[in-house]
Amino acid sequence: MKKITYIFLTILLLFVLTSCGSASLVATYEVEKTVNNAKKESAKRTVEGYAKALESEYYLQLVLEEDDIDIDINNLEPDYTGANVSCKEKIIADDEKIQLKHCKVEGFDGTFDYKDGKALEI
Repeated sequence: MKKITYIFLTILLLFVLTSCGSASLVATYEVEKTVNNAKKESAKRTVEGYAKALESEYYLQLVLEEDDIDIDINNLEPDYTGANVSCKEKIIADDEKIQLKHCKVEGFDGTFDYKDGKALEI
């Protein structure tokens, strides 16, 4: 009778350990997914902040310029203190809105475009 009890307890213990291991694998995957989503959202907000600072600097230059001189958006230095953002293209659309193409945020692998006030991962 004792031998059967030990076998039953051993099987029960193995079942509990297997269940705990499976639960920890699922939890680890979910935590990793949440962290990656948070990093992506942070990078998107960084691009949006940079674009808004660039827009502000562009509009300020428009107000300060007395002549109808075209402002080169690539030479503007916005008052921005966030993470380093580099964009391959900076465009001023016909409606005087800033568009950014192929932006990378330092410390994040993704690439973003900025249009109509929103950053989108591409």
